[in-house]
Amino acid sequence: METAAPKLKAKAGFIPTANYDPASQWKPMVMDPFSSVYILQSDPGEQHFYVGLTDNLPDRLRRHNRGEVTHTASLRPWRIKTAIAFRDRNRAAQLEQYLKTASGRAFAKKQL
Repeated sequence: METAAPKLKAKAGFIPTANYDPASQWKPMVMDPFSSVYILQSDPGEQHFYVGLTDNLPDRLRRHNRGEVTHTASLRPWRIKTAIAFRDRNRAAQLEQYLKTASGRAFAKKQL
């Protein structure tokens, strides 16, 4: 008597290998590049914020904290308050520009 193939149970961030074998390991999906809109907050507990856009968030934070970014050098150190990743860089740029407006700053203060 033949048994039915087991149903795949999806795990977040993982897909089965091409030739599914129930005993095989799951392989992580390859991540597409993302653009991140981020809000930095000056440490410790200061009420200074900076909004930016980057394709490499860890490197960008390091640059802010090394003083390599003119606008943020005097208020170091910085920590990430919020980061939002986008596959579409144009949409990310639109959000960044909105967050730099008065209404965007009010929205971020209340919601993010």
